[in-house]
Amino acid sequence: MPGSTTTLDEAITITSNKKQANAAPLGLCSFAMTTFVYSMYLIGIGGVTNTNVGLGLALFYGGSIQLLAGIFEMLRGDIFHGTIFSSYGGYWISFGFIHFEATGVVSSYKDNPVMLNNALGIFLIGWTIFTIVMLLCVLKSNLVLITIISLLIVINVCLTISTFTGIRSFEVAAGVLGVISAFLAWYLALASILNQVPCYFTLNTWPRVRTPIIEKV
Repeated sequence: MPGSTTTLDEAITITSNKKQANAAPLGLCSFAMTTFVYSMYLIGIGGVTNTNVGLGLALFYGGSIQLLAGIFEMLRGDIFHGTIFSSYGGYWISFGFIHFEATGVVSSYKDNPVMLNNALGIFLIGWTIFTIVMLLCVLKSNLVLITIISLLIVINVCLTISTFTGIRSFEVAAGVLGVISAFLAWYLALASILNQVPCYFTLNTWPRVRTPIIEKV
């Protein structure tokens, strides 16, 4: 008899012939860690202006590991988490590639920094649109997930404005919201893990709708 596993948004039930681990907590943790570190840089904590230390996180944890989590979710039959984790894994990999000095992407704009800012701004506009699309997919999930994705939209908007205008306050606002979204992502990851392991307590994610949808075989 096929087993049943519940996705992170608690709104869709997927059937499978064997038990597969839920990779969503891994994707959330890799997203949370990378977002937290770069958000702290944006706020200006510790006076860090050289953010090269974060490139390792962007390329490997927030990027490659999150991409793998998305692929595992696709294999598990979860199209939403497969799409968003794989996409944001690609975002962090491309972010790291752009800012990695050896690639020469940033240095190729050294004679025209305005063009660099415009190019990065357009890059961020694309991710803002994508995140809005993802928000439309989770309106019946849970309030924690909805809040995380909503914050991501605002963060991308703030970063876009800051990139085009150079106004520092928008960067700081994005950093503050990024820290909040990172802790919410860690919270959601913990809530998901606690539902699958023996523990003394569980965490509420405030699900909106519980309407199982069974895949046709």
